[in-house]
Amino acid sequence: KLFVLVTTIFALQFLALAQEDWFWQNPLPQGNKLWSVQFINSNIGWAVGEGGTVIKTTNGGTSWSVINCSPYAMYNCSLYFINENVGWVASWAGKVFKTTNGGDDWIEQSTPAYSELYSIIFKDLNYGCTVGSGGHIFETTDGGETWFQSASGTSKDLRCVHFVNELTGWVVGREGTLLKTTDGGSTWQDGSFNIG
Repeated sequence: KLFVLVTTIFALQFLALAQEDWFWQNPLPQGNKLWSVQFINSNIGWAVGEGGTVIKTTNGGTSWSVINCSPYAMYNCSLYFINENVGWVASWAGKVFKTTNGGDDWIEQSTPAYSELYSIIFKDLNYGCTVGSGGHIFETTDGGETWFQSASGTSKDLRCVHFVNELTGWVVGREGTLLKTTDGGSTWQDGSFNIG
């Protein structure tokens, strides 16, 4: 029995070390599901998805390179870049990651969320908004260093956030949820009254 136990331990250690050398052969550059994509210009773009996946192109999508922002981000659901260097990724488990060098390195930012974050947007280098399950809306005014919860008035999952200018933005979610702000995200109202 001791021999079997020792042999099993060595086999498991070998497999753990061998996994470090595994890489995608097909499809390239990776095969995880992707959830969100953004291009900052005609050449530079990023996409994110399952397994903490972040991929980047610098030639208009002809080829992509894989960047993993965190091994703890099971699902990267949304990304937003404000310029070629600075961007954020919203992930499950309430995690937000920020890069200041185009995605080469990522820093985890603390949010009060403990559940899924599905969408993120920044109006400038300071103000950002991310939305997720349970009607959660989180905002930052310092580039993501600190996040605070904003009252959404709903407990429905919120799936996407978009701003058209400094003051006006919308959030959509499950069961036809549509919220609107006209004061830069300070307050949110039911915006579905014009749906015919």
